[in-house]
This record gives sequence, structure tokens and C-alpha cells, in this order.
Amino acid sequence: MELVARVDKHVTAGPDIGLSGLGCFIVTKPFILSIVNVIFTVEIVLLQGLSSTTGPCTKT
Repeated sequence: MELVARVDKHVTAGPDIGLSGLGCFIVTKPFILSIVNVIFTVEIVLLQGLSSTTGPCTKT
């Protein structure tokens, strides 16, 4: 049990793993997933807006 605790501590206390931008920042997996999520959400909203404006015209 002590071995599992030591391994867990070593893994969680280690440096961030990801792409480094000239040593100034690290792009990690959660950051990339957040960016993909934002892009996907914006696309869905834009597509919904386009489909509502190109629907059948009703003159009042």
C-alpha cells in the first residue's frame, strides 16, 4: 500500500507534461480539450443561427 502512495505522489507532484512554448508556457491536454470545446460550441451556435436565418420566409 505504501508503494502505491509513493507512486501516486511521484506522478502527481511531477512537472506538467505537454508542449512548451519557448519555456514560457506549457500547453497541456486539458488546455487543448478546452480550446476544442470552445471551437465546437461556437460552430454549433453559428450553424444554428444560419439555419434560422435561411429558413422559410414569412411576410407579415
